[in-house]
Amino acid sequence: MRKLNIFVFAVSLATCLVIFLSINIQDNRKSMEEGVPNPQLIFNLSSNKEIYHSSDEMQLTLTIKASMNIENLTIKIRGVKDRFGHYRIKTEKVINLTEPESTEIFKFRVPSCYGCAGVSPGEYKIVTKILKNGELIGNLSKTIKLEK
Repeated sequence: MRKLNIFVFAVSLATCLVIFLSINIQDNRKSMEEGVPNPQLIFNLSSNKEIYHSSDEMQLTLTIKASMNIENLTIKIRGVKDRFGHYRIKTEKVINLTEPESTEIFKFRVPSCYGCAGVSPGEYKIVTKILKNGELIGNLSKTIKLEK
């Protein structure tokens, strides 16, 4: 009976291994056929401060770690929407990753927190999207606080 249990376990394990390898080989074959490698990407977004006052300079630092070179990545940053629905922090940049780790620095002037500027003091989310060929591959956000 014990030999039968060991045999069933061994066959089950071998079957699982064959299925796993088969799926992995098919995924790699598909990527190779399409000519699209699947790089490992790690993103980090930081700011020079957590609290900003009217007209302060904000510095956002985006760090991207990649397992391979990647060309034509589009970085879109949006944040601090005024009462008219317009983003007061807004930029778009195309970069090429040629190193294992790339750092991009973005500088903005924080809008005034006054009625005529349409921005009230409070917390605002800065959203960063990373796209490759129009497809979203990374999405980060950072909450900042604006004070007068």
